[in-house]
Amino acid sequence: MRLSRREFAALPLFTVLRAKGQPPPPVLESKAYDFTSLPVRASESGATKIRPVLNGMTKRSRLLEIHITELAPGQAPHPPHQHRNEEIMMLSEGTLEVELHAQVGEFGHGEKSRIGPGSVIYLASDDPHGQHNVGQAPARYFVIALDRTQWSPTTAESESLRTLQSKTYGFSQMAERTSPNGAVKSRPVFNGVTTRGMHISAHLSELAAGQAPHPPERQPHEEAILLREGTLEVTLNGQVSTLGPGSVIYSAYNDLNGVRNVGTAPAKYFVFSMEG
Repeated sequence: MRLSRREFAALPLFTVLRAKGQPPPPVLESKAYDFTSLPVRASESGATKIRPVLNGMTKRSRLLEIHITELAPGQAPHPPHQHRNEEIMMLSEGTLEVELHAQVGEFGHGEKSRIGPGSVIYLASDDPHGQHNVGQAPARYFVIALDRTQWSPTTAESESLRTLQSKTYGFSQMAERTSPNGAVKSRPVFNGVTTRGMHISAHLSELAAGQAPHPPERQPHEEAILLREGTLEVTLNGQVSTLGPGSVIYSAYNDLNGVRNVGTAPAKYFVFSMEG
């Protein structure tokens, strides 16, 4: 398929580099991305506003891109399409109708579901899909795109984990777990291996005011935290920052990281991990 210059410019960086035969993008370092500082790119029609967050390669050679989309009522960002990379969407505001196993180029031929805030969509490689805003207000969602170089899990890891298929995870259908001290409520979303061999997991957390889920610690995986509501104080390798809704925290492999709710209301966020 031939792309216009504008369409080509909108592709994830790792897709463009692979298409051009160029070397991979720079390695991603741990960083806090304040929503208010993110650039905004609006489509010519005004249907979508996109805020690029990060785009590069992790320390363990996974390719990762994150952006935030705001979609106007009654609009779709594009007709149903498919792509090689896996994709995860987390809806923070609004209502989306999602179509999985769709017909490329035309809505109305796939499996439909309607989801609200806090819901998650997992899209497997090459699975045609589409979504449009069926609410009365703009829908805002985080998008995580994954690709790989030559890494694959061990045989034991592959056998012990289920293979993830395209699916919508409605917020109200997720089981909630509360920590013994009542500080954290969590909702597991998925934990498995993609069809192309990446072990990933995700959960939603609600953190009480004044609390931390744990002291700053080093974790043997890459992690992205997408803040839906509230205010978090973030520690990354000794650097402290305060972030509000829409912000993103990326923690590189084995880097020191921690969060604490410094607001007066619960902080709600989505945690995505590239396990290893």
